[in-house]
Amino acid sequence: MLGLLSSRANRQGMNIAIVACILFTTYAFLTSTKVGVGEHKTLLLDWGRYNFTQHKLMLGVYSHLVVIVVGYVASLFFPRPDIDPNLLFSGWRKARRSALRVVTVVLVLLCGVRGFGQQPEKVRFTYEEGKAMLDSIASRYHSKKEWEERKVELRSCVLSRLGLSPLPARPGSKPIVTPWRRFDGYEVRECSDRDPSRGICEWVVVQAS
Repeated sequence: MLGLLSSRANRQGMNIAIVACILFTTYAFLTSTKVGVGEHKTLLLDWGRYNFTQHKLMLGVYSHLVVIVVGYVASLFFPRPDIDPNLLFSGWRKARRSALRVVTVVLVLLCGVRGFGQQPEKVRFTYEEGKAMLDSIASRYHSKKEWEERKVELRSCVLSRLGLSPLPARPGSKPIVTPWRRFDGYEVRECSDRDPSRGICEWVVVQAS
Protein backbone atom coordinates (compact mmCIF):
# COMPACT_ATOMS: atom_id res chain seq x y z
CA MET A 1 0.00 0.00 0.00
CA LEU A 2 2.83 2.39 0.86
CA GLY A 3 4.40 1.74 -2.54
CA LEU A 4 1.16 2.76 -4.23
CA LEU A 5 0.67 5.94 -2.23
CA SER A 6 4.21 7.33 -1.96
CA SER A 7 6.98 7.74 -4.51
CA ARG A 8 9.44 8.08 -1.61
CA ALA A 9 9.14 4.48 -0.41
CA ASN A 10 12.07 2.25 -1.34
CA ARG A 11 13.24 -1.33 -0.91
CA GLN A 12 15.54 -0.61 2.05
CA GLY A 13 12.82 1.20 3.97
CA MET A 14 10.31 -1.57 3.35
CA ASN A 15 12.77 -4.23 4.56
CA ILE A 16 13.20 -2.32 7.80
CA ALA A 17 9.42 -1.97 8.09
CA ILE A 18 8.91 -5.72 7.63
CA VAL A 19 11.42 -6.48 10.38
CA ALA A 20 9.71 -3.93 12.68
CA CYS A 21 6.32 -5.49 11.91
CA ILE A 22 7.62 -8.99 12.74
CA LEU A 23 9.02 -7.75 16.06
CA PHE A 24 5.79 -5.97 16.93
CA THR A 25 3.64 -8.98 16.02
CA THR A 26 5.89 -11.27 18.08
CA TYR A 27 5.64 -8.93 21.06
CA ALA A 28 1.85 -8.66 20.79
CA PHE A 29 1.41 -12.43 20.44
CA LEU A 30 3.68 -13.37 23.34
CA THR A 31 2.24 -10.79 25.76
CA SER A 32 -1.41 -11.57 24.99
CA THR A 33 -1.51 -15.35 24.54
CA LYS A 34 -2.03 -17.61 27.54
CA VAL A 35 -0.95 -21.26 27.55
CA GLY A 36 -1.48 -24.03 30.08
CA VAL A 37 -3.93 -26.67 31.21
CA GLY A 38 -7.35 -25.89 32.67
CA GLU A 39 -7.43 -22.76 34.77
CA HIS A 40 -3.66 -22.69 35.22
CA LYS A 41 -2.82 -20.64 32.17
CA THR A 42 -0.08 -18.05 32.05
CA LEU A 43 1.14 -15.59 29.45
CA LEU A 44 4.06 -16.65 27.30
CA LEU A 45 5.68 -13.32 28.13
CA ASP A 46 4.40 -11.10 30.92
CA TRP A 47 5.56 -7.49 30.87
CA GLY A 48 2.87 -6.26 33.22
CA ARG A 49 1.44 -2.91 32.20
CA TYR A 50 3.30 -3.12 28.87
CA ASN A 51 1.44 -6.23 27.69
CA PHE A 52 -0.62 -6.05 24.50
CA THR A 53 -4.18 -5.83 25.80
CA GLN A 54 -6.09 -4.84 22.66
CA HIS A 55 -8.46 -7.21 20.84
CA LYS A 56 -6.53 -9.64 18.64
CA LEU A 57 -8.35 -8.38 15.54
CA MET A 58 -6.65 -5.02 16.10
CA LEU A 59 -3.27 -6.69 15.74
CA GLY A 60 -3.69 -6.72 11.95
CA VAL A 61 -4.61 -3.03 11.94
CA TYR A 62 -1.62 -2.04 14.06
CA SER A 63 0.72 -4.22 12.00
CA HIS A 64 -0.29 -2.38 8.81
CA LEU A 65 0.24 0.98 10.53
CA VAL A 66 3.69 -0.11 11.69
CA VAL A 67 4.66 -1.11 8.14
CA ILE A 68 3.38 2.15 6.64
CA VAL A 69 4.84 4.54 9.24
CA VAL A 70 8.18 2.77 9.76
CA GLY A 71 8.52 2.08 6.03
CA TYR A 72 8.02 5.72 5.09
CA VAL A 73 10.29 7.13 7.81
CA ALA A 74 13.03 4.57 7.11
CA SER A 75 12.84 5.28 3.37
CA LEU A 76 13.81 8.91 4.04
CA PHE A 77 17.31 7.75 5.00
CA PHE A 78 17.92 6.14 1.60
CA PRO A 79 17.97 7.50 -1.98
CA ARG A 80 14.65 8.15 -3.69
CA PRO A 81 13.87 5.30 -6.12
CA ASP A 82 13.21 5.82 -9.82
CA ILE A 83 9.52 4.84 -10.07
CA ASP A 84 7.16 5.08 -13.01
CA PRO A 85 4.48 7.63 -11.95
CA ASN A 86 1.81 5.46 -13.61
CA LEU A 87 2.38 2.82 -10.92
CA LEU A 88 1.31 5.22 -8.16
CA PHE A 89 -2.22 6.04 -7.04
CA SER A 90 -1.58 9.70 -7.91
CA GLY A 91 -0.60 8.63 -11.43
CA TRP A 92 -3.79 6.62 -11.79
CA ARG A 93 -5.82 9.63 -10.64
CA LYS A 94 -4.05 11.86 -13.16
CA ALA A 95 -4.67 9.38 -15.97
CA ARG A 96 -8.33 9.12 -14.96
CA ARG A 97 -8.75 12.90 -15.00
CA SER A 98 -7.08 13.03 -18.43
CA ALA A 99 -9.45 10.38 -19.76
CA LEU A 100 -12.47 12.25 -18.39
CA ARG A 101 -11.23 15.46 -19.98
CA VAL A 102 -10.91 13.71 -23.34
CA VAL A 103 -14.54 12.58 -23.04
CA THR A 104 -15.59 16.11 -22.09
CA VAL A 105 -13.74 17.66 -25.03
CA VAL A 106 -15.26 15.19 -27.48
CA LEU A 107 -18.77 15.87 -26.18
CA VAL A 108 -18.18 19.61 -26.41
CA LEU A 109 -17.10 19.34 -30.02
CA LEU A 110 -19.99 17.07 -30.92
CA CYS A 111 -22.86 18.98 -29.41
CA GLY A 112 -21.70 21.76 -27.10
CA VAL A 113 -21.94 19.97 -23.78
CA ARG A 114 -22.72 22.12 -20.78
CA GLY A 115 -20.14 22.50 -18.07
CA PHE A 116 -17.03 22.75 -20.25
CA GLY A 117 -14.29 24.37 -18.21
CA GLN A 118 -15.47 22.70 -15.01
CA GLN A 119 -13.69 19.78 -13.46
CA PRO A 120 -14.49 16.74 -15.66
CA GLU A 121 -15.72 14.78 -12.63
CA LYS A 122 -18.53 17.34 -12.18
CA VAL A 123 -20.01 16.86 -15.64
CA ARG A 124 -22.82 14.36 -15.13
CA PHE A 125 -25.83 13.30 -17.17
CA THR A 126 -28.87 11.22 -16.42
CA TYR A 127 -29.72 8.25 -18.62
CA GLU A 128 -32.44 10.25 -20.37
CA GLU A 129 -30.12 13.20 -21.01
CA GLY A 130 -27.41 10.94 -22.38
CA LYS A 131 -29.82 9.09 -24.66
CA ALA A 132 -31.26 12.35 -25.97
CA MET A 133 -27.75 13.67 -26.64
CA LEU A 134 -26.70 10.54 -28.55
CA ASP A 135 -29.92 10.61 -30.58
CA SER A 136 -29.28 14.26 -31.41
CA ILE A 137 -25.73 13.46 -32.57
CA ALA A 138 -26.91 10.52 -34.68
CA SER A 139 -29.53 12.67 -36.41
CA ARG A 140 -26.85 15.03 -37.78
CA TYR A 141 -25.29 12.44 -40.07
CA HIS A 142 -27.25 10.64 -42.77
CA SER A 143 -24.44 8.81 -44.53
CA LYS A 144 -20.99 7.42 -43.90
CA LYS A 145 -19.49 10.08 -46.15
CA GLU A 146 -20.93 12.90 -44.02
CA TRP A 147 -19.56 11.31 -40.86
CA GLU A 148 -16.10 10.75 -42.37
CA GLU A 149 -15.90 14.42 -43.34
CA ARG A 150 -16.96 15.49 -39.86
CA LYS A 151 -14.57 13.00 -38.27
CA VAL A 152 -11.59 14.72 -39.85
CA GLU A 153 -12.65 18.05 -38.34
CA LEU A 154 -13.31 16.51 -34.92
CA ARG A 155 -9.95 14.80 -34.85
CA SER A 156 -8.03 18.01 -35.47
CA CYS A 157 -10.12 19.89 -32.89
CA VAL A 158 -9.66 17.21 -30.21
CA LEU A 159 -5.90 17.05 -30.73
CA SER A 160 -5.66 20.85 -30.63
CA ARG A 161 -7.67 21.22 -27.40
CA LEU A 162 -5.67 18.46 -25.69
CA GLY A 163 -2.35 20.01 -26.65
CA LEU A 164 -1.43 17.07 -28.88
CA SER A 165 -1.01 18.96 -32.14
CA PRO A 166 1.43 18.03 -33.50
CA LEU A 167 1.37 14.49 -32.16
CA PRO A 168 4.47 13.14 -30.38
CA ALA A 169 6.75 10.77 -32.27
CA ARG A 170 5.29 7.31 -32.86
CA PRO A 171 7.01 4.62 -30.71
CA GLY A 172 8.98 1.98 -32.56
CA SER A 173 7.50 -0.96 -30.66
CA LYS A 174 4.39 -2.74 -31.88
CA PRO A 175 1.35 -2.81 -29.57
CA ILE A 176 0.09 -5.92 -27.81
CA VAL A 177 -3.44 -6.70 -29.01
CA THR A 178 -5.50 -9.40 -27.32
CA PRO A 179 -8.15 -11.52 -29.07
CA TRP A 180 -11.77 -10.34 -28.97
CA ARG A 181 -13.67 -11.39 -25.84
CA ARG A 182 -17.40 -11.85 -26.25
CA PHE A 183 -19.90 -10.72 -23.61
CA ASP A 184 -23.64 -10.21 -23.52
CA GLY A 185 -24.27 -7.83 -26.41
CA TYR A 186 -20.72 -6.52 -26.88
CA GLU A 187 -17.12 -7.50 -27.58
CA VAL A 188 -13.91 -6.21 -25.99
CA ARG A 189 -10.23 -6.34 -26.90
CA GLU A 190 -7.25 -4.80 -25.12
CA CYS A 191 -4.44 -2.85 -26.74
CA SER A 192 -1.34 -2.00 -24.71
CA ASP A 193 2.19 -0.73 -25.25
CA ARG A 194 5.07 -3.19 -25.07
CA ASP A 195 7.04 -0.61 -23.09
CA PRO A 196 5.57 -0.68 -19.52
CA SER A 197 7.25 2.63 -18.62
CA ARG A 198 4.72 4.51 -20.76
CA GLY A 199 1.74 2.86 -19.07
CA ILE A 200 -0.48 2.99 -22.18
CA CYS A 201 -3.44 0.63 -22.22
CA GLU A 202 -6.77 0.96 -24.01
CA TRP A 203 -9.91 -1.15 -24.34
CA VAL A 204 -11.87 -1.29 -27.57
CA VAL A 205 -15.57 -1.99 -27.06
CA VAL A 206 -17.92 -2.71 -29.96
CA GLN A 207 -21.45 -3.98 -30.26
CA ALA A 208 -21.60 -7.71 -30.82
CA SER A 209 -22.16 -8.64 -34.46
